[in-house]
Amino acid sequence: MTDMRPFGAEERDPVELLSLLDGPAVEFVLAGGPYPATYYIPWKLLSRHSESFGGEMYEMTASVPLVDEERVAFRLFLVWLYRGYYEESFDDTALTERTTEPLPSIKAYLFGHRYGFEGFKNHAMRHIYKRYATFTDEAQRARHKVRITPEVVHYVFKHSLTGNNLQRLFRDIVCNLWCGFCKREHVMLAGEKVEWDRLFLNWPEFRDDVLWNRGPDNDFPDVGYYLHDIGVGLGS
Repeated sequence: MTDMRPFGAEERDPVELLSLLDGPAVEFVLAGGPYPATYYIPWKLLSRHSESFGGEMYEMTASVPLVDEERVAFRLFLVWLYRGYYEESFDDTALTERTTEPLPSIKAYLFGHRYGFEGFKNHAMRHIYKRYATFTDEAQRARHKVRITPEVVHYVFKHSLTGNNLQRLFRDIVCNLWCGFCKREHVMLAGEKVEWDRLFLNWPEFRDDVLWNRGPDNDFPDVGYYLHDIGVGLGS
């Protein structure tokens, strides 16, 4: 069977996992959408991976309301939390020749950021990088047929903090490809120039970075450049 784990992913140690399953639980409530649901996750397991659930923070996080937009990301989070990784095939259903919806891994990254799960963010970033930043690999591009659209970039900038690693990745990719896009030499950027111009109006700093080519100076950074440091004592 083909190993579909991204580089760096490891199975959870079952002995350690079992040691984290007893004690009080945190309630996660998905109230929106057609299928409301409530999940209970052991507090010790959550605090192993996020400082947001550590120590005295438990009383403040005994119940976490989730919006329907987070449903897909929460599903990936559960798989990662108990298994240690989720497969790249989770992103396949969102891929088309021109993907205007953000990949589930993008939503997963934002979920990890919102609740302080740095290991989950890094795992999602590896998936995102593999889909979008391997544009120099013709075989990879042909396989995944991923093209970056203005809609996806807008979603990333709208839902993440200025200057974070997710924004930095998309800025660097677009900077790297923009000249070729204008000459119609690259197929990795989708959409008409007028659509990108509208995006630039919404995000002037991003526009300046692209037009002044403030991306990577030489070789495109590897995925490690976009990963986050994980705090001492936290699991990956």
